[in-house]
Amino acid sequence: MADTSALAPASYGQLQSPQTVVNHDNIVEIGTSVRTEGLKQYNGGKEQSKIPRFPANLRGFGRSRDYIAPRTVAIGPYHHVKPELHAMEEVKRDLQAMEEVKRTAVDLFFQGSDERGACEEMMIPIARDARGYYADSNALAGITDDEFCTMMFVDGCFLVQFLYYMICTNEETSWLGTIIQQQYICIMRDIMLLENQIPWPVIEFFMRRRGLPMEKIISWLTLAFIDESCLEEIEVVKIEEGYKPSHLLCLLYLCNVGNKQVGELPRSANALSLSTGAAELAEMGMKLKQCKTRKVSDMNIEKGLFFGKLYLMPLSLDSSNACWLVNMAAFEMCTAASFKNENYLNAYLSIVAVLMDKEEDVGELNARRIVSSSMDNGQTFEFFKDLVQNLMPGQAYYRLIHALEDYQQKRRVWIAIYRFFYKNMKKIIAVLSVVGVLVGIVKGLLPLNSKQK
Repeated sequence: MADTSALAPASYGQLQSPQTVVNHDNIVEIGTSVRTEGLKQYNGGKEQSKIPRFPANLRGFGRSRDYIAPRTVAIGPYHHVKPELHAMEEVKRDLQAMEEVKRTAVDLFFQGSDERGACEEMMIPIARDARGYYADSNALAGITDDEFCTMMFVDGCFLVQFLYYMICTNEETSWLGTIIQQQYICIMRDIMLLENQIPWPVIEFFMRRRGLPMEKIISWLTLAFIDESCLEEIEVVKIEEGYKPSHLLCLLYLCNVGNKQVGELPRSANALSLSTGAAELAEMGMKLKQCKTRKVSDMNIEKGLFFGKLYLMPLSLDSSNACWLVNMAAFEMCTAASFKNENYLNAYLSIVAVLMDKEEDVGELNARRIVSSSMDNGQTFEFFKDLVQNLMPGQAYYRLIHALEDYQQKRRVWIAIYRFFYKNMKKIIAVLSVVGVLVGIVKGLLPLNSKQK
């Protein structure tokens, strides 16, 4: 493999910090019996997870669709050496390589304030702890504490300034010239990659100094997968006081998935063999409905006297948030302690894939406003069918599949009757129409016969 060190961006060597040993006492590896700090603390826990690499289960799918590595901007250490990302490093900070860039992200963040020097000093202990948040120690092997500290400072400035620009700014003027305007979609994609994260303490440090409340970020992230027609109905997620996510992707996950805890369900032996497309579900009298809360974790089944209702979060899918969706699933996969975890997002994606038994089912889901996509039906069908083979659905999946199976088993006679009328309704209506016409004709002829007599 060619040595890329000569092509790497300029060294992160501006801030001077003591060469001290990082305290890892409160940090645990992914794959042990705890979830990430973000999800764990939301449940009252205290453990902090490391930022992992993309999980092996999804790596093949992620690579095939380019969902792992950033295209435009590196945030954190995992991809910062890539030469194709060097241009955005020049936007983050002055590398004297682009004359048209008069102000960098760091310059714009502080806007000529003399607070920058003090913030650089305050970042030193934060970055010292942040170094221990990364699971892949090999990626940090060639980065000194000084370089890492500057990396956190620069990337934190850039990320928070970009979020502020996207969330709080109503000005039409461009930020840092036309560069950000031309590439903001790619930047939006990159900041939610699992391998392109910086620890929340770094983000929080710059949020306070930029005056960017967490509530505004939450409001923005809540809309990530929602169709514009539903915006007025959306309730912003409420975060428990004192909650700290692991990183920005973790917060995106919580805003759209949730972390509801329910009792364990024994896995059904026959549940995995169930294959019920959206069209077939309609034939069973099971109606697809949108979750009222618009949260993945609130998917459930209601069984009425004659009909059932399957509630799912409505998903508005495009090429950008599809990447976010897969990275959220990868994050959930990394934080799962065992198969007994709910794994709501992996479960949701698996359920949607089950409902897409045939390509025509995509149209049915779109008609019910469960999955709307900028991709055509064939591309959407292929996306879910390729993805589902690599997911790790937990208890939430088995619970819902078990409920569908139970609905089928206990209502066989009713389903058979309803399916007959559902599939033959047009014929039945046509026959009834003909019968109605014939009855009308007969009734018309009876008076004539009476008069003739």
